[in-house]
Amino acid sequence: MIEAHHARELSLAFGMVVQELGWGVDVDEEFRRIASGVAGTRPVGENHRGRVDVVPLWWRTGDGNLVGALRGVTPHAADGTVPLAVDPETGSAGAPATREIDEAADHIGFHGVTPIELRRWIGVRLTAWPTSR
Repeated sequence: MIEAHHARELSLAFGMVVQELGWGVDVDEEFRRIASGVAGTRPVGENHRGRVDVVPLWWRTGDGNLVGALRGVTPHAADGTVPLAVDPETGSAGAPATREIDEAADHIGFHGVTPIELRRWIGVRLTAWPTSR
């Protein structure tokens, strides 16, 4: 069961603009509902060009290049934005290996924080490496 504390663990807070990428019929609708409640608004779509605070990226193995997708998230991100890779749980169809997420994040200057289990998906909050790294 997904609860409001999961949304907070994924760096969601009231008043944030959430840009959701990679939506599909298989995403976790309960998580989306709770995330919208915590933020106080519904997520904006892929065509949104304004400031965003958090970017849930629903990702599956067949979705293409993860490094490119994560790079595409950062230009629209406000300072302090936390991109979020949300992928099917390990062992599910379409689930990328945790190592794949870590490597893609590292390639663009981010690292993953402890994964958070949703229902059928795993959320990995990505934070920027310190610039002195």
